[in-house]
Amino acid sequence: MRETVLVVEDDESIAEFLTVTLSGEGYRVVLARDGREAVERFELEKPDAVLLDMMLPRLSGLDVLRTLRRSSETPILIVSVKDSESDKVSTLELGADDYITKPFSPRELVARLRTNLRKRGGEVRVRLGDIEIDWQRADVYRSGVRIILTAREFEVLRVLYDHRERVLGRESLLEKVWGFDFEGEDRVVDTTIKRLRKKVGSELVETVRGLGYRLSVGR
Repeated sequence: MRETVLVVEDDESIAEFLTVTLSGEGYRVVLARDGREAVERFELEKPDAVLLDMMLPRLSGLDVLRTLRRSSETPILIVSVKDSESDKVSTLELGADDYITKPFSPRELVARLRTNLRKRGGEVRVRLGDIEIDWQRADVYRSGVRIILTAREFEVLRVLYDHRERVLGRESLLEKVWGFDFEGEDRVVDTTIKRLRKKVGSELVETVRGLGYRLSVGR
């Protein structure tokens, strides 16, 4: 089942950007245009996470945060143009899980969202056969022995894990790991996968001929 993200944003262009970005990553997006609607949609939809703007009509972002925190531990990520230390501290003290300043990159947003969703599910460490992964520390162990992955190799592993029910093609991995503006050869994906398989085992990272790659979990 897809995880649901409640996006609370009154700016139409930003709301559309967030919807396209998150939908492209496999999330179900629910929109709220003001503070009161945010509280109503939260109660109705029971989302897995909330992206909350601070400057909202009808009910401020701070009031929405206070209201949601009275009855829920759902991850709430503040997305705001305000970047002062006092703004960040005040929201974190009220129970926000993260604070993202506009403008931000899609990759940063998705990475922070995934991190907070993992924490919510207690998924800081996972075991896949003889491989154990500590997402928070970015450590990977094979049969109890720590193995060294490059930043790109670890990111490929993370993306494959986050989409473990799907086969990801080369172009999809290139976009999610290297970004939209990458100007290098697309064969870099195959090269990175080859190195990753050598380190974590070819039985974990599966090649689906003609389609791409997937993580072989419990197959």
